[in-house]
Amino acid sequence: YFLTDDLDFFLGIIFAPYIIRKVESTPNYRFFGWSILLLVILFFWRSNTFYFFAFGFGMLYLLESFFYKINSLAILLLVACSAVFRHVANIWTFSIRLEMTNITGRALSFLGFPTKVSGNIIYMDGQPFSVAPACMGLDMLVTGFVLALLILAYFERKYTVTTPLWKASIFCGIALGLTIFSNLIRLSSLVIFKIMPDNWMHDALGILSLVVYMLLPFFLMMRFFYGKDKTTIATSKEPNSHSLFSNFKILI
Repeated sequence: YFLTDDLDFFLGIIFAPYIIRKVESTPNYRFFGWSILLLVILFFWRSNTFYFFAFGFGMLYLLESFFYKINSLAILLLVACSAVFRHVANIWTFSIRLEMTNITGRALSFLGFPTKVSGNIIYMDGQPFSVAPACMGLDMLVTGFVLALLILAYFERKYTVTTPLWKASIFCGIALGLTIFSNLIRLSSLVIFKIMPDNWMHDALGILSLVVYMLLPFFLMMRFFYGKDKTTIATSKEPNSHSLFSNFKILI
């Protein structure tokens, strides 16, 4: 369940010491209730997802109860490192493929390209382009989510503010929307330039689309928001931040 073969999981672990930071010097016990609730649920409903979140909230509780209160981005990072995104993708894979194929086909037709959509296949000049599960760019959703948290952590540290969980969730929702848009651009480009999966440009175009249509716009949006309204989004001033590596060592 911990997705040891998944790059996105390790990406979240690598960035955790930067995303998770100290916001108050006093200990806090807000995660105790969530940990107990999840453990109670496990008595009635055995689920790997509940095991994961029970363990995750338990670790956050230990961190805050022994050391200090941390920012709300830690909760969103816990979600990003879980398999929730992939569970949703596995359940709705076929319908998502059809919808993305239809949107891409309609967009290309609107731009004047001779395209026809049949199921999850886009025909252009008689050549079929099948939208396979690996081509949907669903992995980019998790990657974009983690990178969005990294950008939020950067501006929190830069302006010494703490973003409430509900606002951080909205920001991450915007990032996911931009990631989906970048993936539609990628699919359209693959069809227009007739780039096949065995072409190195297939993966390179995915990375380029993520940078240009998701990371850059999201960074500029957050820079504008934090720079203009940093006094309104600040819920608490952050003391001098300490690295979490030493605290992790003590917990381990």
